[in-house]
Amino acid sequence: MIRILVLSVVLAFFPSCDIPDGRTVVLDIPSFPPIASILSESPFYDLLCFDGYKVRHLFVQKGTSEVSIRVRRGSLVLFVLTPFGEFSPLASWFQPGMSVPSTFSFGTASTVRFLIDVAERNPGLVSSLSFSDLIRDNPDGDSIDRRKLLDALENGNLSGSSDLAAKKFPVVVETYLHGRWSSDRDDIPDFWTTLSGGPAEIWLYEGFYRFFHENGEHMLVIAVSSDGSSITKLSLIPIFS
Repeated sequence: MIRILVLSVVLAFFPSCDIPDGRTVVLDIPSFPPIASILSESPFYDLLCFDGYKVRHLFVQKGTSEVSIRVRRGSLVLFVLTPFGEFSPLASWFQPGMSVPSTFSFGTASTVRFLIDVAERNPGLVSSLSFSDLIRDNPDGDSIDRRKLLDALENGNLSGSSDLAAKKFPVVVETYLHGRWSSDRDDIPDFWTTLSGGPAEIWLYEGFYRFFHENGEHMLVIAVSSDGSSITKLSLIPIFS
């Protein structure tokens, strides 16, 4: 059976009375991230935003193509979109000198989400940060060690020469299901488990990862700790419709 997605175009505006001297930025919302292909369903999103003053939790309904949001002038602004409220997030940022926010992507999401958590406690540590410089010096956002980054921010010595490198760890995947496993991120390659080849080994940074079996029914959630230990959980793919 062929399933066809019909996407409606919805525009959303999130004003803020707390930012009278701010400006409005427009976010282009991804209409069909990898998880949408896996589930054959257009996603809704949870949107987490640091607007330069505070952290805001917003909801983006299915079919929304653009979101307009009021933010502080002269500050770094951060956005994290989580498809269906639980899968791998995408991130965007906007800072002085940019005309439009960056395109949403997976690679920077873990660092952006961490900085939003920092901003919730101490917005001043984050608001003046040049995220473009941070990513220029560390192109793979996943490779940034969040503890080193926080230390550099708190000590005021973050620079292009700062050592922020995180470790990547081998993760052994053992499961009775054999075949191809695909990530819900477009920057992580597929891997295969085979009956004859034994467990698969993949390399991951600290964090949470999701892989989906080619049968369209099962997913693996892999949690990697800072010491390299990992936990793998096999479950059925949730249904949202």
